[in-house]
Amino acid sequence: MPIVMRACLALLALLAAVASVPVTANAATLPGQRLQLSAGAFFPSVEANLQARPEASMHRRFELEDAFDRRRDRDVARFSSALRVGHRHRLFGEYFAIAASGDTVASRDLVFGNLAIPAGSGVEGNFEFSGLQVHYGYSLHRSERTEAAVLLGVTKLRIDARASAFLPDRPLGEDEVSALGAVPVFGLKFEHALSRSWLLRAQFSGIEVDLGPYDGTLLNHGVSLERLIAGGLGIGVAYASTRTNLRVDAEDWNGALRLVVNGPLAYLTLRF
Repeated sequence: MPIVMRACLALLALLAAVASVPVTANAATLPGQRLQLSAGAFFPSVEANLQARPEASMHRRFELEDAFDRRRDRDVARFSSALRVGHRHRLFGEYFAIAASGDTVASRDLVFGNLAIPAGSGVEGNFEFSGLQVHYGYSLHRSERTEAAVLLGVTKLRIDARASAFLPDRPLGEDEVSALGAVPVFGLKFEHALSRSWLLRAQFSGIEVDLGPYDGTLLNHGVSLERLIAGGLGIGVAYASTRTNLRVDAEDWNGALRLVVNGPLAYLTLRF
């Protein structure tokens, strides 16, 4: 897993560099509350293509972004939580959901599942992709200013997509595909108090999986800067990225999904 290993080594190098900085008597400390809840507004760019039948030739693959030339909506939400259960032990949870819909005129012949879409016909598409991640974290290093943990957990994925085609005088039909499953993930999480008021975080998690109906990679990484406010409140900005490249062989869907979601995130954190 060369991508996974490179990301892990980069985070370990960051930890070593920060840990080498001397701690002064007036140095800031990491927040000490046990429970943390965060919610954010995500403003990403989305690149997506989906193949509803693996034997379809590449030039007939259904490109989701092609179907969204006249995008009607795109919603992205992210929520996360963390609970400390011991000096070196924490539990993390995160939920993300991506939904998009739009319409266009097909510039070439397309095939989506059992639906043949001739060039020149109207196309409408709807797409939803969501994931629930649950991680256990063990802190390899913990000091007043810095904490670095390894993560081990599970990501539950759900994918739903629908396409319909029509001519000005009549509909041509529609089809939909869906898949649901869980895959194991592992990663690293790093936190460092830059000052009494500012907190830096970085996280990477991912897997190269060949399990059940899924075969491919799922990678998540992000970095954030948070302003700590009195009363356990924090506001922050982040850059987050989700990259999914999966082949699916499920009862309701034989195909593939490639999804790249990158962008800034503004969030609010409460600590108890």
